[in-house]
Amino acid sequence: AAMSANDSKLIRWYGTPERPQVHLPFNFQLIECAWDAAALRRVIGEYERSLPAFGWPNWVLGSHDAPRIAARLGEAQARVAAMLLLTLRGTPTLYQGDELGIGEVAIPPERMRDPQHFREPALGIGRDRSRTPMPWDASPNAGFSKVEPWLPLNADWPMRNVAAQEADLNSLLHLYRKLLRLRREYSALSIGTFELLDSADEALIYRRKHESEELVVALNLGSQTRACRLPDRERVERVLASTLGEPALSGSACGPHDPAPVWRCRRVGAARALSIRARHPAQAGGGSRTRPDREGRTRRHERSGVAARLQSVANARVAFRVAGALVAH
Repeated sequence: AAMSANDSKLIRWYGTPERPQVHLPFNFQLIECAWDAAALRRVIGEYERSLPAFGWPNWVLGSHDAPRIAARLGEAQARVAAMLLLTLRGTPTLYQGDELGIGEVAIPPERMRDPQHFREPALGIGRDRSRTPMPWDASPNAGFSKVEPWLPLNADWPMRNVAAQEADLNSLLHLYRKLLRLRREYSALSIGTFELLDSADEALIYRRKHESEELVVALNLGSQTRACRLPDRERVERVLASTLGEPALSGSACGPHDPAPVWRCRRVGAARALSIRARHPAQAGGGSRTRPDREGRTRRHERSGVAARLQSVANARVAFRVAGALVAH
């Protein structure tokens, strides 16, 4: 069962405490939603409010029926999308190949296989573009099979494959894996509460909390640096993860070409601010997730993300360049 933002019957899929029905009705709203902070804030907030007390949320960003995440959003935003998917409250669903950032795959007419395409070829709604083989390595047929696969591989498979991204610590595959490790390490991410926080235009910021553990995720979906103020008496202690790769200790602010830094905050004087800067085009790329199973339209957005610990302080300002950020105090 699928849900949409305007589905007044959404709660029905869960049933009642006495007569439960579906435990995890697929929630495709992130696929259908416009990729901007205001739309995401609305969809996420409405979904959270609509869930029954006994219901558990779930999120889907990619599927075999939808264009690839990187094809829809661009490679830089595919990294931000990974941080969003893996830090929201609930169960995330990952679709094979998205953890590598596979984008639009051109399917020659003679190699199309989807019956939906042949029923209405003029509409261009074939789903083969999202069902291409998983590229495992740079060996013949990308290690997927000993013969030519039914559908063609992504054109950049010799460079964009599991083995290549495993060797690159700043790859998208490693980002997925790092975020999944954080979900296991921090109860705030796996079972914690969810709260949307006030944020600047084109920024999406939310808090995950469980008992004394508290994380904040900040995502910059715009093309400009955004200053995002954290609640009073909260301050970034350190960065836990960044869509720009491994963060390094830095000064009080970063330039537009610097990697996202790690912040270890000292007690200073009673306000906090987080400056989220747009990602530079030259830094696009990468991926992460657990080892994959063997079995649109392109828009360019330059953004990034980080995760950090929060610490209670007073009168301090923090600036770092990210489109997605996670913080805890």
